[in-house]
Amino acid sequence: MQYCKKEEQACVNDRRCIMVLDECDTQCNVNFTCWNACLARRGNKNASDYFKCIVDHECYKSMKAATALAIADPQQCIEEKCPNQWAACQKDSKCVPALQDCEKKCGTKSSCWTLCLPTKGSQAAIDVAKCAQANGCVGIIPSIVSMSQ
Repeated sequence: MQYCKKEEQACVNDRRCIMVLDECDTQCNVNFTCWNACLARRGNKNASDYFKCIVDHECYKSMKAATALAIADPQQCIEEKCPNQWAACQKDSKCVPALQDCEKKCGTKSSCWTLCLPTKGSQAAIDVAKCAQANGCVGIIPSIVSMSQ
């Protein structure tokens, strides 16, 4: 996305922004009236600014709304905030398949991930997911799975 870099970075640095965007995406999908109401109720300036920029520049026309509102480079979030966990995952042959399988089953539902990952036999996958959640990379695990291969 060539526009909205400043707004995107502000959202990346604001853990609550990511959660708000994820909540509103789940609730509203492509209904912009719903998005505006959802963002207003949540009161997160960074999320509102990022969404406004995406709409103002019509970035949503070139991609799905969920993709437009996801963090542009989710793997960067994991690599920067969870470098040790990500490195361990890359070395564990079960890690990426575990993340992929749980992504198919769970999407962005953290409670599902909590139940799914322990059944996969990869502590590295659990560690990546925990670190991602703790560092505001929540809701973007599915994207890192597709980018890792």
